[in-house]
Amino acid sequence: MKKATSFSTQGNSTSLGPLTIQRMLPNRYAGQVGPFVFLDYVAPAIKNEITKKGMGAHPHRGIATLTYILQGEVEHFDSAGNGGKIYSGGAQWMKAGNGIIHDENFNYDSQTDSKYIQGFQFWINLPAKNKAEKPEHIAIQANEVPQIALKDESGLLKVIVFKSHSLVNTLSINPPISLIVRNSAYKPAELIGSNDLISFLRDFFCSSQ
Repeated sequence: MKKATSFSTQGNSTSLGPLTIQRMLPNRYAGQVGPFVFLDYVAPAIKNEITKKGMGAHPHRGIATLTYILQGEVEHFDSAGNGGKIYSGGAQWMKAGNGIIHDENFNYDSQTDSKYIQGFQFWINLPAKNKAEKPEHIAIQANEVPQIALKDESGLLKVIVFKSHSLVNTLSINPPISLIVRNSAYKPAELIGSNDLISFLRDFFCSSQ
């Protein structure tokens, strides 16, 4: 039996400077999905200047976040001494574990000519056995994401986390969660609007193993 999850773009939203963050999970149709308690969507936005200041340091404990940036760059820094940037197509995993204070900053991708920013952030409830572990931060760039072409040149399948379809990503996390993206439209990220976003999310398969 195929499991279906409903998403909505009409949930809570908040503005952070030029960015609009839409909380797509939970919504009127679905609450927590497996270990995923929140799904935040960074709606397409244009940012004309690179800012060095973060969005505001804040604490986390017992959870993890997975950030997948479609377009733009994300800089991370935390109280455990971790830091780094990911660029368009990259992903980062932050495990809060027994407690961490972190900050992050979203900018346009300084390695390209595009000024657009767009991405997703998954919030994951850690199993009880992992909640007391030390904080962890892992980042990978787009060229480290394994992918295969779909049949009939209909798109690409990218394994963002862990493994699927004989592909294994170096971003193998604990607890083991797979995140696979199927891009069936070849649309530039900046052209993904509200209606297209629903179709785009239907191509996300999230499973806890």
